[in-house]
Amino acid sequence: MRERAFCDCLNAAYIAAPYRFDSISASIVMPTYNRGHSIRKSIESVLQQSHSNFELIVVDDGSTDNTAEILEAYQGDKRIRYVRQENGGVSAARNRGLDLATSPYIFYLDSDNVWVKDYLRNMIVFMEQGRLSAAYGGLRVVGDNDVLQYYRGDIFSWRECLRANYIDLNTYGHRRDAIIEPSIRFDERLQRLVDWDFMLRINVTGRVAFAAFIGAIYYNGRRGDRISHTRYVDGDIHIYEDMIRLKHDDLPSDYENADAMAWQSPGVPAEVVSEGIECSVRFFPDYRVNNAYQRLLYSGLEGMDVQPGSIEDSIALLQKNGPGSVIFHLHWTAPIFAASPDEATAEARVDRFIQHASRFVRLGGRIFWTVHNILSHERRYLTHELRLARAICELADTIHVHDSDAVRLASEYYDIPSDKLCVAQHGNYIGTLPDTITKEAARERLELPQQARVFAMFGQLRPYKGLDDLITAFTRVAAERDDCWLVIAGKPLDVSADELKQRVSHLSNVVLHPTYVPDEEVQVYLRAADIAVLPYYSVLTSGSVFLAFSFGLPVIAPRIGLLGNVVGDGVSGYLYEADEEAGLEAAMYRFLESPDGGEVLSRDARATAESFRWEDASLKLRLRMSGPLLGPQRIVDVNDEPRIIFVRDGEQALEGATCVAIILHYQNLDDTFKCIQSVLDQKSGDLAIVVLSNSEEIVAALEVAKAFPEVTVVQNAENIGYAAGNNVGLRLVQEARCRYFWVLNPDVVVPAGYYREMLGRADSDFGHNLFGSTITFGDRPDTIWFAGGDVDLANGGFSIHRFIGKNISDVPSEAYECDYLTGANVFGRTSVLNRIGYLPEDYFLYYEETDWFMRAREYGERPLLFPDMHLAHWKRSEVGGLPTKTYFYYFVRNAYLFGDRYAKGSLAAREAKLADFRESWLKVIREKAPEREAEFERLFERATKDGMCGVSGKVAL
Repeated sequence: MRERAFCDCLNAAYIAAPYRFDSISASIVMPTYNRGHSIRKSIESVLQQSHSNFELIVVDDGSTDNTAEILEAYQGDKRIRYVRQENGGVSAARNRGLDLATSPYIFYLDSDNVWVKDYLRNMIVFMEQGRLSAAYGGLRVVGDNDVLQYYRGDIFSWRECLRANYIDLNTYGHRRDAIIEPSIRFDERLQRLVDWDFMLRINVTGRVAFAAFIGAIYYNGRRGDRISHTRYVDGDIHIYEDMIRLKHDDLPSDYENADAMAWQSPGVPAEVVSEGIECSVRFFPDYRVNNAYQRLLYSGLEGMDVQPGSIEDSIALLQKNGPGSVIFHLHWTAPIFAASPDEATAEARVDRFIQHASRFVRLGGRIFWTVHNILSHERRYLTHELRLARAICELADTIHVHDSDAVRLASEYYDIPSDKLCVAQHGNYIGTLPDTITKEAARERLELPQQARVFAMFGQLRPYKGLDDLITAFTRVAAERDDCWLVIAGKPLDVSADELKQRVSHLSNVVLHPTYVPDEEVQVYLRAADIAVLPYYSVLTSGSVFLAFSFGLPVIAPRIGLLGNVVGDGVSGYLYEADEEAGLEAAMYRFLESPDGGEVLSRDARATAESFRWEDASLKLRLRMSGPLLGPQRIVDVNDEPRIIFVRDGEQALEGATCVAIILHYQNLDDTFKCIQSVLDQKSGDLAIVVLSNSEEIVAALEVAKAFPEVTVVQNAENIGYAAGNNVGLRLVQEARCRYFWVLNPDVVVPAGYYREMLGRADSDFGHNLFGSTITFGDRPDTIWFAGGDVDLANGGFSIHRFIGKNISDVPSEAYECDYLTGANVFGRTSVLNRIGYLPEDYFLYYEETDWFMRAREYGERPLLFPDMHLAHWKRSEVGGLPTKTYFYYFVRNAYLFGDRYAKGSLAAREAKLADFRESWLKVIREKAPEREAEFERLFERATKDGMCGVSGKVAL
């Protein structure tokens, strides 16, 4: 599996620029001596290469058998050059070949071994793409009767190669200029291990890499006509090995290029894919004892090997398992340098880490960095910390932040490249800590009045958290309100506990516990409080806000960083401007003046916590970690927003196609397979297919790629919704310059001949650019689900399917215009996108295509429907007679969003229609699943509230 994926990656690079690679010539040096019985197979393996731009130099070292007669048969091929010399040994023969070689690349093949068909092309593409001096592939060694003896090949390390050679000359190639200056030749004085010596001299100063595929089949049998039987242990072999080592072991152990694994394509995956297990993850530092973050984040990475480990551990594991197999996940950077006793030590530690990280990447490892803080809070060695951060930004494959505002905040110190950015939210702490104590019992434990209004600061007590500001503000508030109390609990760091006690000694209504709070005691402080106060001076990510929300505590915080985006002002807490004088005090008064004592705030705080799920963050990271298993990462620009995708190019390239069918997969793989097959059954060479996966698991995309090699498969870096997913497909169609796009839901089945008929009709109609057809129910092929759509702006802006429930014989026979087409089937001219743009993405799901066609109408575009053409739709949002939560929520919420844009004056009608929608579905739910009625009641209330408040995009359900 690893080899196949590696070759797929090289093939994709070749397909993108075939003329570039085909124009590169290669010289092949083949020494021979009395190999008449085997040389024909060796030569034929060269002639059968997919890369035909080569010269084969056969140097006959004084053969006395029929070798010359065999070579006569190839005299007509001008690519083969046959030269004879007196017997001088294999090294002399190879050197003669080197003197005659004229191509920019040189390869070697003995006259009793054979190459696999794509060896030359793979090696040339690999070395060109990586700008390598030399490279080598794997070797399958067989004995008599083709019995496999062993496989030879491993990632390159000059020092390891000096200990024992694991590179075979038959799968080794190098640039010609690598042996020109200084002049490098095979040492004719050596009797053994000449190729090892030769390759060491080239590799020590060059960029070298292992190509992870079998390049040659090597015979190592015991027939008497073989000159020698390969042995790695014999009477005097160790003498020759020591000679080679002494000859080369004069370089310092940290020589820069000696251990340089120069390049690995980002599309080269881990070899462990064959076992269905994704790459190993080593994270640093390990803070699980005192911080639940890492344990919770990695809980969603089931099946992956996730363990703590240093960058050195990661390098060792990578060398064992191979390129692409290990991810080093860096969290906090301070442990790398902060404990240094002085500036020089900090500098050395940062230097060492950067060197190791650079080597890890060169060896084919990938670095993920979760940015918890823009800079460490103490900033003890700022110069070196900045240097480290900037180096990581350059080396990292993915940079994970918890809030999109982090990019702006970090830009003052270092730049986070957009193509490396992964925004994956912090999760909540619901259920992770004991939560059994009541508010009354908690207040009794802390000796707080039951009727008091209690503010709380909980967590590590550090200078940047604004503790002094809180004490000052509370002192002023408490002077006016004797029912106020303040609870401060947590371990002081860089803050004196005695000084804290002194600061609050004049206040009788403060509970101060400046010490570590064990997990089982956290509930006491949080349940005793009414609201948490987080008056931080600077913050990027705050676990405290999610901890507070998880216990139903609203939060007072400055409008900075993640806090300003997570805390809903007046909803889940109160915000104030960080530079506002007395802003904190004013926010505290706003809470005290809330009419219900904060009960509504508390409910909304808990609801906010529930929407921040660790599984969502884990899935996003997992997709970024496993995406290269499918193919190389690409950046697609949609509406000036970069989208990260992983692409496995199909055999049917998009470029050159007349039309591309865009199929967006999410959940039901069987449906997607049926849809793909029905499109392939159109038997049209000008129709290509791109399948985009919004699934949170890479497995679906891999299954599609495996089942349909002719199809281009794209994995989005996260579930970006119906509109955004299809927009990526539309952008790819534009880039490929195809005349038509064809958007299909994965739950439709297209009848034979449909595409050719639709294409013919579209080609002959110059008055329209968007086309559709009748869609029937999948289980009722004579019953119409959709035959054109109308938008009733007078009655709430609802969309109406024409002829739904009618027999297919009830529709007119002639084509007609309508307001919109359902996104299940839209056939269009690609050029129309330049006017109407892409699908609106703020709906996430449902109504986006209706909005799109409403916008198209403003540009004079009306879709044309062909009622006599049919395809079938299996509506999965209502499987089993029940609505999915996704369908129920987004339909209701987005009805408000759409209506607010296009039917502002019909709110009452919209509410009435949605009430009917609600009641009709609740009736079904009462009959089929009465235990879920309350769940859908709450879902309707939430969707209504969100729609009225203008909440858009994806939400956690």
